[in-house]
Amino acid sequence: MALLTGQTAVITGGAQGLGYAIAQRFVAEGARVVLGDVNLDATEAAAEKLGGNEIARALRCDVTDSAEVDALVAAAVDGFGALDIMVNNAGITRDATMRKMTEDQFDQVIAVHLKGTWNGLR
Repeated sequence: MALLTGQTAVITGGAQGLGYAIAQRFVAEGARVVLGDVNLDATEAAAEKLGGNEIARALRCDVTDSAEVDALVAAAVDGFGALDIMVNNAGITRDATMRKMTEDQFDQVIAVHLKGTWNGLR
């Protein structure tokens, strides 16, 4: 039996990069996954590559919006019966050093990294 057989994971930022790699590993270990990302097209493509609706679900999710994070949790519970693992992976960068970054860009980074993680932990 694989390490995560029967487990369900929610992964924010799951459409690409580290989030997608985590999802791949979890699925390889027997988990079902719910991917959340602000890019719905990329999230749906990632879920399809992971095995489709029986294994992976895709939702658009802005982690700075608690209702959207709650919808990810609900999708796991409603679709797979439980939520066993929560991976707060969503993150953003801006193409600027601190001295060149605008205040709005800084606020976006802080909101995604801190508020997004807080929303996922509630």
